[in-house]
Amino acid sequence: MATRADIIKLLIMINVNFPNNKYDVDGPMPDTWYAMLGHFDLPTLQAALYKALETCKYPPTVADLRGALHDLVSQGLPSAGDAWSKAWDAVGWRRFDDYSRCEGHVDALTLKAVNLMGGFEALDNADNADVLRGQFTRTYNELKNRVIDEQLTSPMVLKVALALADGAECEVAMLTDGQEEMTSPEVKRLAGDWRVN
Repeated sequence: MATRADIIKLLIMINVNFPNNKYDVDGPMPDTWYAMLGHFDLPTLQAALYKALETCKYPPTVADLRGALHDLVSQGLPSAGDAWSKAWDAVGWRRFDDYSRCEGHVDALTLKAVNLMGGFEALDNADNADVLRGQFTRTYNELKNRVIDEQLTSPMVLKVALALADGAECEVAMLTDGQEEMTSPEVKRLAGDWRVN
């Protein structure tokens, strides 16, 4: 996980690349960036910054870095077409009606999609492989997007989202749980006593 000092290094890197538009590294900005990006390590954030610098005409924002992180995470996961090919090929590893051997030939995300579709046996016994492929593609892409969102979402926001999904009422915290406390007096003043319950 990045420290507040790492976030300041990142902001300084942005300032070096955009000398006419400098971010204030002494104000509350590092605190906000830390809250939103502190759950990533510095090399990952630097890779996202380099990716964002490829297209940004203005200093990148947290949203720009999250977009770059989204692209980086997506590149690390198989496409739906590749996942389908591996799942379809894995069916060939079965012995008679024993489909358990198929599982070792696909990654965890593909396996989850296959299981949601009814397992390898359902793939093997499908009447129309093209229809099944379309269903698999939709299922896999939904799972892939969920994995990416979970990896990109800050722990504070994820905690609130999960609490809301469970029907619990909660207050949004301005100070993050499990991370260093934000040091800007202005951010602390604005945050007051708000915490995630």
